[in-house]
This record gives sequence, C-alpha cells and structure tokens, in this order.
Amino acid sequence: MTRLSQLFTDPIGFLTSILLILPGILIGLSFHEFAHALAADKMGDNTPRSMGRLTLDPFAHFDMMGLGMLLLLGFGYGKPVQVNPARFKNRFVGELVVALAGVVMNFVLAFLFTLLYLALIFQFGVTDYYVTTIVVNIISINIVLMVFNLLPLPPLDGYRVVKRLLIGNVNPTFFWKVEQYGFFIVLILLATNILTPVLTTCTNAVYRFLLDICGGMLGIF
Repeated sequence: MTRLSQLFTDPIGFLTSILLILPGILIGLSFHEFAHALAADKMGDNTPRSMGRLTLDPFAHFDMMGLGMLLLLGFGYGKPVQVNPARFKNRFVGELVVALAGVVMNFVLAFLFTLLYLALIFQFGVTDYYVTTIVVNIISINIVLMVFNLLPLPPLDGYRVVKRLLIGNVNPTFFWKVEQYGFFIVLILLATNILTPVLTTCTNAVYRFLLDICGGMLGIF
C-alpha cells in the first residue's frame, strides 16, 4: 500500500507514518541544503547567506510542493540553494565542493544515526517501536538522498560534478539541452520505477557498509 492510497483507506495509519518519517525528511533535506549554502559561503560566495539559506531552519529550505510529493509519493525535492560560481575563490574547486557538500552531509548524518541506532538497541536496550522507527527512517532517508543526488542527471548534484569535470571537453549546447528536460526526465524515471533497482541496490549496499563500520566501532559485530 502506497502512502497516498493509505490516506483514503487508513487515515490513522497514514498520519502515523507521516509523523514517523517527517523527522527524517526535516533533518535530511535541511542539512543537505544547509551544507550547499555553507560550502558556497566558505568558497567565497555570499549569495546563500544573503538569501537566508545559511541556516538549519527547515522552512528556509522546503518547497511545499516538493515536500508534499515526498510525504505522499515517496519522492520530491527541496528548494535549491542559489550560488554564483563567479564569486568562488577557485571556480573549479568551488563548484565541486558545493556540489558534493550535500551528499557528504547526508552520509555523515546516516553514519551518526547508525551509531545511535546500534547503541540504543545493543547498549541501552531501547526497543520502543516509535523511537527506533524514527531513527531508522532518518538513516534511510539520508542514505536515499545521498545515493539519489549522486545520479548524473540534472538538476541533481551528481550531474553538477560530471558537468564541472567535462566542461571544456563537451559542447556547451549539450548541457543546455539536457538541462532543459532534466527535471522531467528524473520525474519520469521515478514514476516508472526504472531507477528503483539501481537506487535499492546502492542504498542497501551503503546501509550494510554503515552497519559493518558502526557495529565494528561499537564492538557489536
């Protein structure tokens, strides 16, 4: 049962699932966009700061339609951080750092909450369904955000990295044409589940990696 269909068949279950997943979305997206803003600021561009994006306040980073899609359909988007690469101290390095900042932040969060999850379960004996489910959702959402944003499709971060590495060797018209339809391409790929096997395989691999690393650090596995 999808969350959207659950809204009509099981309203209480729908509300419960929203409350359990919302902290993960708030944390994952807010920190992701904040990381982009902070990286741009450190690279010399104060555009995000001037636009009020250098904050962890979720309201500064959410697009209401994108948030609604996340809650109802399982995929959506936040408000992109606007930057001016011409202001970077080193444009090549700056664009790469800013593009990767969000996914690095999501990985760090997934790592920290995996540590917390394992500590809660194995060291403190916490088995409360709601607590553990919220923590697992935070881990999962951050892993999904990291993996998804690394896809080399516009307007995702992975595309920005590829574009920065290829620019000068590829006709700029190519990038312009791809970017015109990039958002719709991503939506179609998600709606038709074409990306699902790739995303599932990659997210599961990252989750297993984090469990192994964090379990080893805590002496559990």
